[in-house]
Amino acid sequence: LGRRVDCSLVGGEVQPSEVGMDDNNVSAWLKAEREKMGLFTTPGKVLYNFGLVLGDGLRALYVFLHTHHALLFGVILPVLATWIFTRAFKSELYKPPVCGVSEGGIGWQVEWVVEEAAFWITLGILSSVGFGTGLHSGLMFLFPHVMNVVLTAEGCQSVTGLYTSYTHPCKLDCALTPNVDDGSATFWAIVGKVWPACFLWGFGTAVGE
Repeated sequence: LGRRVDCSLVGGEVQPSEVGMDDNNVSAWLKAEREKMGLFTTPGKVLYNFGLVLGDGLRALYVFLHTHHALLFGVILPVLATWIFTRAFKSELYKPPVCGVSEGGIGWQVEWVVEEAAFWITLGILSSVGFGTGLHSGLMFLFPHVMNVVLTAEGCQSVTGLYTSYTHPCKLDCALTPNVDDGSATFWAIVGKVWPACFLWGFGTAVGE
C-alpha cells in the first residue's frame, strides 16, 4: 500500500507515477482517463490503441497457427483452396437464389451463412466497443429485426417457407409462405427464427468486452 504505480497513456499526458499517485487511486484515474477518450474527441489515441490491440491479436493468431499445423494444413488451407477452386471453375455452385423458384447454389448458401454470422458478430463487437460514440447496434439493427420477424410471421400467419435471415435476398416475403393460418407461427417457432441472430450478436458483444 502507498507504493507508486507506473502507468502510461498515449499522448504525453501526466502519469500517475509523476504525481505520486498510489495504487489505491490509480483505478479511478484510469477510468476517468478512459472516459475522456472517444473516436471523435481523441481520434489519435483511439486509433493508435486500436492498432496496438489489433497488432497483438494478429501476432497471437500467427503464433496459434504456427503451433497448430494440423489445423492450418488439415482444415484451413484445404477449405480455402476448395473455395478458390470452386469459385473459379464451378460458378454454378454460387448462383444466387430466385425467390420462390430456387434456393441458390450450395456454395452461395455457405457464403450466405458465413456472411450472416459475420454481420451479427461484427455488430455485437461494435455495440460493446462503441469507439466512444455510444453506438448500440442492438437498438439499431437486432431489436428492429426481431420485431419485423414477429410482425411478419403474424401477418403471414405462417413461418413455413419464410426466410428471416437479415442478409437473405428473399427475407420476410409472405409470398413464399402458404399465407394461411397453418398453425406454424407459434411462439417457439418464431423464437427459433430469431435466436441465431440474437446468439451471434450476443457472442459478438462478449468478444467486444
